[in-house]
Amino acid sequence: MDFPLIAEITTETISDQSQMFSNLAPPLQVAILLGALSFATAMLVSVTAFTRIIIVLSFVRRALSTQEIPPNQVMMGLSLFLTLFVMA
Repeated sequence: MDFPLIAEITTETISDQSQMFSNLAPPLQVAILLGALSFATAMLVSVTAFTRIIIVLSFVRRALSTQEIPPNQVMMGLSLFLTLFVMA
């Protein structure tokens, strides 16, 4: 198999792109980073089973009549782990 597009990518191309990002002003770098993080979060919620898992876990928590146990951070972490497990 021959992958011509992959063969054209060199370390110079990658270093040029990283230097292009480092030449930006720090506030602009932060804005781009926050935009990328928000896009990644939106993709996590819309493309994966994360939303379904967190809803089911909240139903289980209500069925057990425990409104605050486990805490919301634990529920989010558990649902994130289960999402990664299901998708792997």
